[in-house]
Amino acid sequence: MNYLFVGLIVFCFVTFIVTSAIIGRILIDSGLKDSMFYNFDTWTLFYKHLKEKESTRYKVLFWMNVVSLIMAFSVIVIAAYYYN
Repeated sequence: MNYLFVGLIVFCFVTFIVTSAIIGRILIDSGLKDSMFYNFDTWTLFYKHLKEKESTRYKVLFWMNVVSLIMAFSVIVIAAYYYN
């Protein structure tokens, strides 16, 4: 079970990091952001950009980013509960 939890956590964080980098690159290419530094205001900026473009790809990318972060922390909490 140890490897299952570790694998899920690593998968979720890697998914979050990759989707965050893609979101940052899209915002830089659009001229809305000037650095790759990621913060949670990036979500609001990208969400506004997403509403403006009405792209299904952007919606999927945004929700993958949000869900992967939520899942990573959920798995950490579940693993902590499981091992106590």
